[in-house]
Amino acid sequence: MTTPPLEIRRGCRRDFAAVMRLLSAAPSGEPDRRTLRRFRNIVGDLGSDLYVAELGGKVVGVIHASYVRQLRGGQAARVEDLSADAEYDQHAIEQRLLEFILARARRRACAWLSCRPAGPSIAAVAEAAGLQPRDTEYARFLDDPPV
Repeated sequence: MTTPPLEIRRGCRRDFAAVMRLLSAAPSGEPDRRTLRRFRNIVGDLGSDLYVAELGGKVVGVIHASYVRQLRGGQAARVEDLSADAEYDQHAIEQRLLEFILARARRRACAWLSCRPAGPSIAAVAEAAGLQPRDTEYARFLDDPPV
């Protein structure tokens, strides 16, 4: 049997439970209204991107990036959250999501992208995507060629 291809799509309101599960903040019972409202605002915010990765219709990864206009140096992109289901190839899913956001940041004319690693796997994914350690995060100028 063939493994279904990984599909990356924009997150939507119905992804709330799956995203919270991936971020290890799975709601017990009914989610509190504040968290659900914040999620809905993020999904609808044009100044950020929330994308999910699906395998066979199941959400197995999530990435959230925000974009900021700056007076000097052009627009900046920042990966706020990146997580994938450990049941699947977590590293490969996170890598695909980060590469996807790198391409989105370039299309939005961002000068650089940064990512604060939430764990050792994120650090490895960031380095594989050409991001270099910088203080407490990983960063990369987007006009640099990929590594």
